Amino acid sequence: MDLGESPASLQGPSRHISFYRDLGAPTVVTNGKIGEASARKGAIRVPAGIDPGSTKCYDKDSRFRGESVALKGVDLDFSGGCRMMRTRIAVGIAALFVLAVGAQAGPHFGTWSTFTGDFDAGAWQELFLGGGEAQVGNVISVGAAGQWFLDSATLSAHTFLGADIFDTFELHRHYMVYTGGTLLLDAGPWNSGDGPYAVAISALQVMATQKYADGQLVNLAWTMTGEGSMPGASVCLTGAYDSTSASPATRMPDWVFDGDQIIGMTDDVVSASITIVPEPGTLLLAGMGTGIVGWLRRRRAV
Repeated sequence: MDLGESPASLQGPSRHISFYRDLGAPTVVTNGKIGEASARKGAIRVPAGIDPGSTKCYDKDSRFRGESVALKGVDLDFSGGCRMMRTRIAVGIAALFVLAVGAQAGPHFGTWSTFTGDFDAGAWQELFLGGGEAQVGNVISVGAAGQWFLDSATLSAHTFLGADIFDTFELHRHYMVYTGGTLLLDAGPWNSGDGPYAVAISALQVMATQKYADGQLVNLAWTMTGEGSMPGASVCLTGAYDSTSASPATRMPDWVFDGDQIIGMTDDVVSASITIVPEPGTLLLAGMGTGIVGWLRRRRAV
């Protein structure tokens, strides 16, 4: 019998032949031959030593549903209407998920810190474009050039939190929010080989403390926390500064001059850390791909 013949012409006494397979000889798998094969149930075991070759799947109306390559001595379950075809589709979907996740170029995920020597802390600079210290409109930049650098975050909100007055000094506390900056991640442990990466910082929050003695500013300290995103990842940046630690001789940051006019201040950053995590969408893709592959493996093991 010709294997190229339409299944509609290979009907049994009471039902259509739903599948036939090339076994290297003109053999048609029908109900009762080479295992069970019918429109309703078809767990077919290919005997060892026979090359099953190509397996073609048809529905009960004799419509061609697909073709797959079987393995010797493996049960092929066609119950429920061409399950092999659906399995192949699922494999394809799983592969697309895995490829979609793998194809997304981006940095390594993890947390790195200057405390453990993962990267350099660098320096910071604030320009008084708003007219003076802690004024809305000021612009801050921070980082180590060639490794990480947050550029041109603008002070958009400033709240004076109050003053703590002691016998010989006062502590003035401030809360500031900078927006619009871009964090460039270049050479560093986060680089998977396709960097640098540009991270849009949604907000950089700074808690600052000024220490005054006899009306003079003698110490400045702050901590910062910034959050941002890039394709496939979320980024958190933290940093800390204390003028006593960064500039022990003067106990103050350096002024930035334009001629004789002070236009800003600058100094070394004391510490920083960077955390990069995958976005939920990336995790979902990876989870779905892994789940489908695991499901397929369990089905094969049954």
